[in-house]
Amino acid sequence: MTHNKANKSKILALILGLAICLALMLGIVFASPTFAVYAAGEDGTAPTIVKTGGNEVDRKNHMGKLPNALKGVEYKADDGSNYKIEATGTEPFTFRANKSGEGYAPLPKGLSLNPTTGEIEGTPTGDAGPYNISVTVTNKYGSDNISVAMYVFGETSKPKITTTQSDIKVGYKNSSYSQRIFYNSGISEPSEASITNGNLPTGLRLRQAGFGIYIEGTPTEARTFTFTVRLKNAAGFDEEQYTIEVKDEIVAPEIQMQMTVINDSYSKINEYGQLAIVKGKEVNVQFYATGTNMSTNPIKWSCDTSVLPAGLTLSESGHLTGIVAESVDLGTTEYALFYINLRATNINSSGVEQSNTSFTPLVVYKNGKITEVTISPENTSVPKGGQRQFTATVIGYGDFDKSVTWNVYRKSSNDTKISQDGVLTVGIDETSTEIGVEAKSKDDSLREIPVTIIDHMHSISLVPKTPKTCTTDGNREHFKCNDCGDLFSDAGGVNLLTEEQVKIPAGHEYGDLVPKQEPTCTQTGMQAHYKCSVCNKYFDESKNEKTEAELTIPVNPNAHDFGAWIEEVPATCVATGTKGHKDCNRCNKHYDERGNELTDLTIPTNDNHDWNAWVSNGDGTHTRTCKRDSNHKENGTCSGGAATCTTKAVCDVCKTTYGGTAPHNTTKYNGKDSSGHWDTCSTCDNKFNFEAHTPDREKADETNPVKCSKCGFEITPAGHYNHTADSEWHNSADGKYHYHKCTHCSEILDKADHSGGTATCENKAVCSVCGLEYGDKLGHDYGEVKYTWTDNTCKAERVCKHDSAHIESETVTATGTTITAATCKEKGKMKYTATFVNTAFTKQEKEVDIDFTPHTYGEWKDEIPATTEDFGTKGHKDCTVCGKHFDKDGNEITELRIAKIGTHNVIVNGESNFYAHGESATVTAEDKEGKEFKGWKDESGNIVSTDKSYTFKVEKGKTLTAVYEDKPSGGGEITPPAKKDGLSGGAIAGIVIGSVAVAGIGGFAIFWFAISKKTFADLGVALKKGFTAIGNFFKNLGAKIKALFTKKK
Repeated sequence: MTHNKANKSKILALILGLAICLALMLGIVFASPTFAVYAAGEDGTAPTIVKTGGNEVDRKNHMGKLPNALKGVEYKADDGSNYKIEATGTEPFTFRANKSGEGYAPLPKGLSLNPTTGEIEGTPTGDAGPYNISVTVTNKYGSDNISVAMYVFGETSKPKITTTQSDIKVGYKNSSYSQRIFYNSGISEPSEASITNGNLPTGLRLRQAGFGIYIEGTPTEARTFTFTVRLKNAAGFDEEQYTIEVKDEIVAPEIQMQMTVINDSYSKINEYGQLAIVKGKEVNVQFYATGTNMSTNPIKWSCDTSVLPAGLTLSESGHLTGIVAESVDLGTTEYALFYINLRATNINSSGVEQSNTSFTPLVVYKNGKITEVTISPENTSVPKGGQRQFTATVIGYGDFDKSVTWNVYRKSSNDTKISQDGVLTVGIDETSTEIGVEAKSKDDSLREIPVTIIDHMHSISLVPKTPKTCTTDGNREHFKCNDCGDLFSDAGGVNLLTEEQVKIPAGHEYGDLVPKQEPTCTQTGMQAHYKCSVCNKYFDESKNEKTEAELTIPVNPNAHDFGAWIEEVPATCVATGTKGHKDCNRCNKHYDERGNELTDLTIPTNDNHDWNAWVSNGDGTHTRTCKRDSNHKENGTCSGGAATCTTKAVCDVCKTTYGGTAPHNTTKYNGKDSSGHWDTCSTCDNKFNFEAHTPDREKADETNPVKCSKCGFEITPAGHYNHTADSEWHNSADGKYHYHKCTHCSEILDKADHSGGTATCENKAVCSVCGLEYGDKLGHDYGEVKYTWTDNTCKAERVCKHDSAHIESETVTATGTTITAATCKEKGKMKYTATFVNTAFTKQEKEVDIDFTPHTYGEWKDEIPATTEDFGTKGHKDCTVCGKHFDKDGNEITELRIAKIGTHNVIVNGESNFYAHGESATVTAEDKEGKEFKGWKDESGNIVSTDKSYTFKVEKGKTLTAVYEDKPSGGGEITPPAKKDGLSGGAIAGIVIGSVAVAGIGGFAIFWFAISKKTFADLGVALKKGFTAIGNFFKNLGAKIKALFTKKK
């Protein structure tokens, strides 16, 4: 085997070598820049470079990228490890890249590639800038080569901000603001922007999008803000301080169609700045406008509703929604323009509306309208014998077919063709120098591009980007063929470029127009202008070069920026005051309300004391001191207020009592109660000269009371004092007690609580003294509810625990709901639900079976008589639900087949089989646990054998049923032998069949054989001795499948 494999390897190597020689002789150049040679007869995989410095490789263009490096700094990852080249395939690998000065596309000076580990080691010391490195990985099965881009930063690679303070625009409160910060990146990557040393105006934010850095948003606070913008890249950073002034002025709206927010899946802003929507599809867009927009003065939107397509609605907030109605006519062009005159309005400072109207039309397209087909790459070349993948994009509106049909034109070779997935193959014998590739959409929109046919494989080199200057052309980064000079946008040499596409024409970088800056009282202004970010020269609005002095507007001494009015601070007895004034935020001078300058804000001191409260001196005088100077005092005499018999007078000034109290003002016998009488004071509550009452008579009667002879107080009122109880018991209003009444007055006598008696469910207790009802009834206390079903009625019943004669019941007819409908195959299910009026009874449910339904018969099928070759079929009709067979009287037929002429049907325990006339068959009954086998019963009901194994000759149709001591349970079966390590003996157990016409391969599993250590071919020979027909069958079958079992034997 070893020599044969080596010979095969040599032959394959020879064939490969001859093929390569033949290709070279014929001038065939293969398009792929990567090749792999495999060692013949060996299992392994050539390398494929997949990562460079942790970055995924672009396998389509064979391009990789390494992380940036910094000149003079060791080239390491953040975790301190070396960056490396990673490949898949069979190891070991050999890694190679040229060192600086060694050859084509080397590593930067100071770096090297470890040939074993693929790690890049060292410190870059050469020139800063971009590098394109050729990296090759090799093993015994082949190699892979890619171009790897890398950038080395130097001191000049730091970013440089070019926007100056004069370029910064003024902002307006509650109006959208956007200011771009321009800079030179120093490298081919955007710098990281941040704000330091200050804050942006409230409501603005710093946004970075690629190389664009923007300060934008809606300022909400009017004042001046100073901050610093920092730009940072791997080589360093640059900072610039700016000031943005936010004014509190109302700005008119200005509609920005390009900033429209699209919230649906079909609408878009097209290349002409128009909103394009699709008929029949949902429209959900939000228009946007700059200008003052706040809750008290919002921007309101409107349009010409007579032109707006039917089905659409524009809200006052600028929200366009709806679906263009089917009735809107788009004409034969399948699109239409609607000049809706979109308008945005707010209110200026004078209360007058100010608005901006967009005359850009709304475009409505038919759903599925295709507008364009594009092909990528558009401008390319393909070598003879090579291939190129093209991609077509179908552009349209709504739901449209995006497939295309590819064709190739102006070719000379039959081998030049393009597949329907866009792969162009150029024949090796193609003589045309330019062919056409066409992609056509389903509506016959097409695009054709020219493809240049070349005779060589491009040798590609990277041409780094060269910045333009204001006077010298630059060029974009691109790739160039070293042989033919063709220019490409990719390293694979696919996308051709022209010189004009590569060239960056010389010229000024004007940027955005810097708005006019009005002068102030301290600072010059500047006319609207452009500033070149490259040479920093200035240009007016017509882009005529100007000096900074020519654009400068002189200081305006009256252009103050007043802050809020500062109220006057009055002078005091100890401190000077400050006049009311307003300050200019620019020149910091002071001005009165009329705008006249104030050179001195001071108000001199005066007698303006700030007194503390008056304080009593305790001698009828009081004193107060100044809060500012305690030596400033003022004295006075207490006065005002009135003294009483209990309190002194209170001074109206110092609010403190002074002097003495006044005498009491008494009234004789003005106070009296049952205890006696006394003199009272009109001011205080004191009692004077208290004494007991003096009765004017011994006792009171029904007409004369007892009174005090001095003060007149009624000691005992006149009334009835000798009571006689009546004979009737009276019940209290609340039913809790009984009493007698006096026969001469309403006096209550003999009052006592009810007692005795027993309350029931329905009656109160009866007092054993007065015989009146009292208290509460017990009420019913029912036990658990008992539910009784009778057919479809349900009875609920409960019995009172106090009295079993008190029974509450309700009988209702339940509502039936079919859960599962019955069929002839399965019983159904019915659910009955009983709902009671009495809320004490809960809803009851029960499920019952629904009996089988009658069979649903199909058409009658006539009998097909049997022949000597085929079984017949009994006449029958089938149930379309359960599939069973029935005769004309509806009796089930379990066996449709009619025995072939010369055979008979034998049914064992309901299982039907057919046998040739005269065949011998044996049936065996199985043992049943707890039962005793009684015998085999035939179709007449006679026991024909009591042996478990019963052998009989088949001479007619026969039905056999195994009978046990208990009821029949279907105990008969064709019994396989007990499972052992091998099948013993040569006997065949079960039913021995004389005919195998109905068995076949599919029925082979029903036969059980006890043939020891015999192959299937031997089995055929064994059977042939007793049964010629089945022996021949198995002999042929054994020969066919012998091979399948030989290996498993």
